[in-house]
Amino acid sequence: MRSVLFTLALIAAVFTGQAATIDLTPPKVLGVLTVKHTTEGNLLWLQGRVGEGQYSTIDDAGKQCSIDVPIAIGHLTKTHIGIVKQPGLEIAITNPELNHQLLSGKPVASDNWVFRPADDSLPADGYLVSGINPEESFVLNSRRRWISWLLNDQPSLVCQ
Repeated sequence: MRSVLFTLALIAAVFTGQAATIDLTPPKVLGVLTVKHTTEGNLLWLQGRVGEGQYSTIDDAGKQCSIDVPIAIGHLTKTHIGIVKQPGLEIAITNPELNHQLLSGKPVASDNWVFRPADDSLPADGYLVSGINPEESFVLNSRRRWISWLLNDQPSLVCQ
């Protein structure tokens, strides 16, 4: 059951061009968030990226489950204005509570969890495999559009 997730994580690492440097043994990785591309915007000193990815995991019955996860990433930078398409990112989740938060569609702020680079050997709730710096702050399951607040638009978990 978990070997399928291990295989998915390994394949995802190969497709992103990154070597799998974190411990991808089945008890460690509970799910993988993959975002194919993001859109970066710069306004004065603020730099941010937004996009939507998929969080994939294996449920207790051995079914592969996924949920759409909107993301927002940002930090302060040099002053300029612009919008550009950027590569995506990948985060491996190892904390069961964080896994549950993502599958429930609840917002996850990076400041409330421990995220480390994939090559870090210290324990973490999630490992930043590619496309995101540890210095950047981010929100997973950010609301996609202002109208989603009014309609209570929530992504739903799909298992196959």
